[in-house]
Amino acid sequence: MEKTAIMAIEPRNHLTFTYKREPIHVMQSFKYIGINVQSTNRWHGFYESRLQMDWNSYYMLENQYN
Repeated sequence: MEKTAIMAIEPRNHLTFTYKREPIHVMQSFKYIGINVQSTNRWHGFYESRLQMDWNSYYMLENQYN
């Protein structure tokens, strides 16, 4: 089951999932429609990466027109 994964939002303890006795990989985060969703249900990482991309675009445009 190499393409199968699961993510639990705010798990209370370490969770183990299996299907037909094969373990399923538990992810800490994944990207869904361009947004990085984290198992901690916090958005800080998304905001920081988005802000960094915005600053990069700003500096690129500033350098192009100056």
